[in-house]
Amino acid sequence: MVEEIVRNPEIAHQEGVRQRVAVLFSDIRGFTSYSEQNPPELVVRQMREYLTEMTAAVQNHRGVLDKFIGDAVMALYGPFLPDGTNISALAVASALEMLERLEKLNERWLQQGMPTFRIGIGIHVGEAMVGNIGSIQRVQYTALGDTVNLASRLQSLTKDFKVPLLVSEEVKEEAEKVLGDTVAFVDLGTVSVRGREKPVRVYAVKKREEANQALKVTLHSTSAGGD
Repeated sequence: MVEEIVRNPEIAHQEGVRQRVAVLFSDIRGFTSYSEQNPPELVVRQMREYLTEMTAAVQNHRGVLDKFIGDAVMALYGPFLPDGTNISALAVASALEMLERLEKLNERWLQQGMPTFRIGIGIHVGEAMVGNIGSIQRVQYTALGDTVNLASRLQSLTKDFKVPLLVSEEVKEEAEKVLGDTVAFVDLGTVSVRGREKPVRVYAVKKREEANQALKVTLHSTSAGGD
């Protein structure tokens, strides 16, 4: 259905329109080294399996797969959805499913003696120019603007914070309304982001059982240290 809409300029807005979207970026850690150290046939096989799983995670939560950028994935949540849809919750749920699918993939790859992947995911929500954008010779359905740039920056920051999933305060505030009972948003403070004057507050995201388990480990360690 999405493909048909994208082909129809009257629906997809060929010149692009301002629209509120949640933007998700994911990236494989150390992919360049992995590519150099493994035969291309293995790289192609694992990437095919990986991208198949990531695409399913996006589509299961009504996201639009914008593009693959090498080993990176860009997805949009908002296009073709009714007004009032909690697009931040959809994006976060999609990201958590990505991580779950990757965990299962890694388990299978380990059993087969193949390398495993680690990924980082960043999500931001806001207005962007969305539609069929490009040149006279070639157009592509995509989103452009500061919202997209910040989502990409957040993905990069997952390396610094050593977490798999990082979201902006805007995403946290919106997604928490739907996911608050099942997902914990951990405040990591503010960071300076290139191209922005004001610092950005960022949050790690964990399922509540994972967050509770981490808290138990911390409390246990603190208690043990005090004896």
